[in-house]
Amino acid sequence: MAERYDMGVAMIRSFLTAHKRETLFSAIFFFAASLSFGLGYSADQAMNGRPIVIERCPTNAPAAVDDQNGPLRSGPF
Repeated sequence: MAERYDMGVAMIRSFLTAHKRETLFSAIFFFAASLSFGLGYSADQAMNGRPIVIERCPTNAPAAVDDQNGPLRSGPF
């Protein structure tokens, strides 16, 4: 069992040494994204104290359709 563990650790170590730049970039990106989310969440909690609520779109809502031009679009495209 210990041999399989050592082999797995060796494979991970060889992968990380072969891909140092990509691994470092991924770790920095993950850290920055986590820090950004955490600071934004903390700032929101300090301002109003309410939890973040993700609203669900209703599935039975009628589609917005214009009789002459087809589906309505909210953007310029």
